[in-house]
Amino acid sequence: MCETVKTIHSDKTAGRQRTVVLKREKGNVTIFAFDEAQGLREHTSPFDTLVQAVEGDAEIMVAGKAIVVKAGDILLLPAGKTL
Repeated sequence: MCETVKTIHSDKTAGRQRTVVLKREKGNVTIFAFDEAQGLREHTSPFDTLVQAVEGDAEIMVAGKAIVVKAGDILLLPAGKTL
């Protein structure tokens, strides 16, 4: 079955845009956009997290280790790890 994905929720705070496009019992799809030097607070996700860098570069902390992603990179972060 196919379905059209629509924006469920969108909010913008200083330096960050968050758009939820899909919510399911087994995971969500949320699109984030960050201004330079902005990011998310440390947290743990119950689901795997897929990060795709669209432009620029970013440093992502995973379980205390810094990982640098650049435009075009895709990173899969396992569920239960501190991000």
